[in-house]
Amino acid sequence: MAVWETGRAYIGQYEVPVLAGLISTVAISSISQTFTGIGEEAVFRGIGYEEMKISMGVMPAKIADALLFSVVHIPQEIDAESSFSSILISAAFRSVVTLGLQWAYDDGGLRASTAQHMWIDVFAIALQYLFYSG
Repeated sequence: MAVWETGRAYIGQYEVPVLAGLISTVAISSISQTFTGIGEEAVFRGIGYEEMKISMGVMPAKIADALLFSVVHIPQEIDAESSFSSILISAAFRSVVTLGLQWAYDDGGLRASTAQHMWIDVFAIALQYLFYSG
């Protein structure tokens, strides 16, 4: 349940003040998602996207990168027992987000796409906390 429905928030089994839980969630995810952003951006934009641009051209590389990035995240959604429609919506959304990551990469390099990736993930985790930790 959402925290605004219950007026309560939990981290694990422990009830915590909503704001304290949100702040700690953002702080911890900022650290962990920095490493996720570095790794995924290095692999997908720094290596894969760059190589695909050389071998296929820019537009096909953008499409292939967006599809590939979405597809590799599907197993974690299957593991989370997401519905088929939810997986499709997430894959489509992730493909659109990838276009933004490509733009950041093309405009500002790996540092820019990594920062954007990290903050997108932190924002998503914070929303997840608010929607499901009540």
